[in-house]
Amino acid sequence: MKTENKIISLVIISLLVVGFAVGLNLSPTPVSTDSSGTINYGSVVCVYKNGILVSPCTHNLLVNKGKDLVALAVNGTAATITQIAVGNNTATQLVTDTSLATQGTEWAECGLAKATGTYVYRGVGAWNVTKAFTSSCDNIGVNATALQNTADSVLFAETTFTSTTLQTNDILNVTWGIYIS
Repeated sequence: MKTENKIISLVIISLLVVGFAVGLNLSPTPVSTDSSGTINYGSVVCVYKNGILVSPCTHNLLVNKGKDLVALAVNGTAATITQIAVGNNTATQLVTDTSLATQGTEWAECGLAKATGTYVYRGVGAWNVTKAFTSSCDNIGVNATALQNTADSVLFAETTFTSTTLQTNDILNVTWGIYIS
């Protein structure tokens, strides 16, 4: 009888321990050591056609996959985020987008295929990525751009700008200026 009581007691204690553990929230709580408690992301995208600003430089949308890329970068496992794509956007951009093509057309021909831009460090927490595209076709509508990682084109951020039509030999220069504080 003593053995049965020990087994029953052991089962009850095990159930209590498991029940307590299940009730705990084991998710880590974000910890901040700076006075503001936040990391701020900012960006501006400027688009030029043949050296003339197409529209005022615009802010962009950091998408969910882009936030994941930041986490991977902190971990040291993310590819560089220097690939620029351009396209013709036909819908509202959303944080759940996974590519520029999600909201319209991402150009893959006519000299407008996504390509690695030039990275320029601008100082603490700030950098630019720039790419010049030369159109090899006529009547190509462009009004959107995306910044992606170079390994597998995971979308980091995207934005739209005033629609412009490219002709053969027109040069579209896209500059992403990014800063964190």
